[in-house]
Amino acid sequence: MDRDWQRAFMKKAARRAAGRSSSASRPRDLDRDPHQKEILALVLILCGLGFGAIGLASWASSGSIAACGARATGEVVEVVRFGPHDRREPRPVLRFTTEDGRAVVATSVTGVSRLEEGVGDRMALRYDPGAPERMVAGSSLGPILRSAVPLVAALWFLAAGARWLGWRPPGARRS
Repeated sequence: MDRDWQRAFMKKAARRAAGRSSSASRPRDLDRDPHQKEILALVLILCGLGFGAIGLASWASSGSIAACGARATGEVVEVVRFGPHDRREPRPVLRFTTEDGRAVVATSVTGVSRLEEGVGDRMALRYDPGAPERMVAGSSLGPILRSAVPLVAALWFLAAGARWLGWRPPGARRS
C-alpha cells in the first residue's frame, strides 16, 4: 500500500517536471476553440467602431465648430443648465454679432465646466457661419478633446483587433 502511494506520487511529479500536469490540475486549454481569436478580434473591432461613432458624432456636434468656426465675442444673457441632476453643466446663452452683422442669441452646444462669467459679462465664442445658432462658448479645446479621446480609443481598438487577426503594417517584421 505504501509503495503504491509512492509510485503514484513519483508519476505525478514526473508529469509535472515534463510540463504535463494531471488532468485535475490542468488549466483549461485556450487553443481548443479554433474561432477564439476571431471572436476576440471581432469584439475589439466592434468596440473600435463604437468609439469611432461616438468620436465622429461629438466632432459633428461641436468639435468642428470649435476647431473651424468663426470667432466672436458675446455678452452672457443667461446661464442654463443641461444634463442629469447630479452632473448639470452650465451652458451660457450669448448675444453676439456675426461677421456679416446679424445679431444672434444662442445657447452653447457644449457645457462650460468652469463658468466664471455671469450675466452681462463678455465671453469668447466660435460659431458656424452657415448656422450661427450653433456656437461653442469659452475655450475651444474642450470640445476638440471630447472628440479626440474617443477617436484615439477607436484607433487603438481597431489596431488591436487587426493585430489579433494577424494583420501587420507594411514593412513590419514578423516575430
